[in-house]
Amino acid sequence: MATIQFTILKYNPDLFTGESINVGIAYHIVEENFRKFDLIQRKKRLFTFDDELDKEFTTDTLNAIKSSWVENGPMFKHYDTLSDFSKYYVNEFHFGEVITRQNISDPHTFIDSTTRNFLGLSMDKSNRLSHDDRLAYYATFFPEDMFPSVLNYTLTGYLGDSMHFDLYSDDSTNEFSIGMKILKNSNASILSLRSWLYFASVNKHVRLYILLEETREDLNDTLKMILNHAEQNELVKIITIEDENPLLEIATSEEIEKQ
Repeated sequence: MATIQFTILKYNPDLFTGESINVGIAYHIVEENFRKFDLIQRKKRLFTFDDELDKEFTTDTLNAIKSSWVENGPMFKHYDTLSDFSKYYVNEFHFGEVITRQNISDPHTFIDSTTRNFLGLSMDKSNRLSHDDRLAYYATFFPEDMFPSVLNYTLTGYLGDSMHFDLYSDDSTNEFSIGMKILKNSNASILSLRSWLYFASVNKHVRLYILLEETREDLNDTLKMILNHAEQNELVKIITIEDENPLLEIATSEEIEKQ
């Protein structure tokens, strides 16, 4: 079993617009001191995102960031941990939180899945995670002793309407069931989010958890406003893949009973 730490390198050209794109991921298998850094494969996506970038200079910059972590030799400053390495990048290129995953049985497969998940849009479609593979990847964040969960589950509500959950758990020891939806950070998600919240307001026996693939700060203003309102009215619980242990609360019966 291995302990893996990883952090996502983002490019954010303008703090006022808040737009960003994932451009790399740094990994550390702690026990082996194995270091890896995966960069965005098709940089055309980055240069389309910001067409004012100097392509040669940007490519050199990304390669230098990668080398400073992977090489970690006499020509580069020595970094013992990802936190120590990533904290120095605070400008357009900056790292998110360092995520720690413990007891990983196949660390290199986990690294491959993580890269294909967070950098997938820069890959050929044949190399991206399928929808079911992505759900299975997110499900690995649940504790192993969690009550049984089902991927791709459709539930019929009290009014006869149905809702498809990316992950659904029905715990017979509790009053509530748990349904999780993955929210993409796009304007197209606004109508879907409103529909989910209506379902949650009518079917209060189901606790709706929304998993963000971005940090809260990276969400567009409309999604952020709707989610804040929903949280204040206890319609939803927000979790993010960048939290230290993002899905642990879902498995905690005590938290559910407090609702």
